[in-house]
Amino acid sequence: MEWSLDECPVGVALRWEWNEMDGPTVTPPSREGFGSMLLKRVLSQQIGAEVNVAFDPEGFRLRMLVPLRAER
Repeated sequence: MEWSLDECPVGVALRWEWNEMDGPTVTPPSREGFGSMLLKRVLSQQIGAEVNVAFDPEGFRLRMLVPLRAER
């Protein structure tokens, strides 16, 4: 897991990456379950996160970019 604070067009954003490796060969799921829906839809709509998921044969990868905004 890695994270950092990055500059983006809307200001500062939290970049968070999760990479799994050294496990069995990964294949994309045949359907979208609750976890995928939560990651892709809810986080993007509720906190404005950009979520990228990859099911590479070497391992699952998740990258999230969350804009950090000051509350007014």
